[in-house]
Amino acid sequence: MEDKLKTLKAAVSLIENGDVIAIGNQKPLGLIREIIRQRKKDLTIYFMMGNYEVDMLCSAGCVRECHGLFVTPTAGPHFRQMVEAGTLRMIDEGEVPLHMGILAGSMSIPFIPLKGYYNDMVTIHEPLDYKRFTSPIDGEELLAVPALKPDVAILHMPRADRYGNVQAEDLYTYDRIMGWWDKRIIMAAATAIVTVEDVIDNSEIRAHAEQTFIPFYEIDAIAEVKRGCHPAGLPGSYQPDTAHMETYGLACRDEGEHNAYLQKYIYGAEDNRDYLMLIDADAGMRGETA
Repeated sequence: MEDKLKTLKAAVSLIENGDVIAIGNQKPLGLIREIIRQRKKDLTIYFMMGNYEVDMLCSAGCVRECHGLFVTPTAGPHFRQMVEAGTLRMIDEGEVPLHMGILAGSMSIPFIPLKGYYNDMVTIHEPLDYKRFTSPIDGEELLAVPALKPDVAILHMPRADRYGNVQAEDLYTYDRIMGWWDKRIIMAAATAIVTVEDVIDNSEIRAHAEQTFIPFYEIDAIAEVKRGCHPAGLPGSYQPDTAHMETYGLACRDEGEHNAYLQKYIYGAEDNRDYLMLIDADAGMRGETA
């Protein structure tokens, strides 16, 4: 098996300006901060439910176009302001066709047909994306949802070995629907990058093979990134840092303060280790343990 272990900087260097990126539900925010640090541009991003990570990427000028179900209104104002100003394009996606598109991509087939799908999402996407056709089997009218094949898929998980065997918590901890999207973006993408809390020995993977969520042959790069979902939480490992989310939200009220936030926590931090030192210092000033 090939050694897939890379530094975070090296892993993010696999992403090119203009790439289409699918973001997992277990948000790899350490990796996303490195995307901003490396000043990637003109990205198109796909996500199920957008949050803090979408607003950060948009505010830093990395994103040209967004596709997803929605972006949480409390995540930050930049996404909405940019869409309203016409400097960012947001394509609303229906949950069923979004899932069917990524399923088709993961199966390497050109489309998946949907039956009886008539709503505003079809109006948004026809005729460039969705196409109606007559079934060659029974003559019924169906809707073809084209395959979604991202250039890159990014995800954060609890652990992996250096060869790319990625393990998850059990599905009662790792939500089944969330995990379904996360696995299929990895399978559909040309390049798959996974950050993990811990890189473990292959013998540990083999000892608990039933916990392997993604096998080595689907992965192109593994990077060890402690608290890689911060300030979001990682189920089974740590809770969201709501205090830091509030810090970001307050900074977004003023463009000068927002730029100061980016300078302190992203551009001014050499890597994820520096970022965590800042986060721990903040927690210490609040009398908390990060």
